Amino acid sequence: MSSYIVSKNDIALLTEALFRYEVITTETTPDAIGALLWDENHRSVNERYNEDTPTPGYRHGGMSLTQVRNPLLVYKQVRHYVYQSCDHDAWEHSEAARLMTLLEEATLKATGLSADTIRRTPAWDALPWGLDEHPATPPTLATLATAIATASTHHAARVQRDQLEAESRTKRRPTRTQAPPIGLFAQTQGQLF
Repeated sequence: MSSYIVSKNDIALLTEALFRYEVITTETTPDAIGALLWDENHRSVNERYNEDTPTPGYRHGGMSLTQVRNPLLVYKQVRHYVYQSCDHDAWEHSEAARLMTLLEEATLKATGLSADTIRRTPAWDALPWGLDEHPATPPTLATLATAIATASTHHAARVQRDQLEAESRTKRRPTRTQAPPIGLFAQTQGQLF
């Protein structure tokens, strides 16, 4: 697994989302939360590559509310951040890991979809992996919802087709219990059961 320093835009989106989805309800400032996330990512990269580069300062610059309101985009950025920041032994017990788990749960609740459903759709691939990867505006919720509905319909049709094929294979196979053995027939005095 490789890791890299995420962009300040990634940190800004996650910071805004933590407040927007009410994961953070204390008097903490966006600067403090962003610095915590930024530091955790740098710590992971330093440990992964056996470096000791100090974390640069972080000052929160804000993020477009349109992006923060898109729970699918936020969910993918959480997955991106976690992937880039979990390469050190203390990650699982870090405050950043706890916040990302809560934010992931909040975004999934906002979409009403499971993580597996989201990841199996073409919409997942349309979302950027890191905000600097695709400078264009990410797909809207309506576009993503249509893609998910289409993928779900195709999945349901595939499941139904597989079930019908399994049933037809079962019907074609003769079973061993179609007729009682002759000895058993004689023992029951000609009564069928």
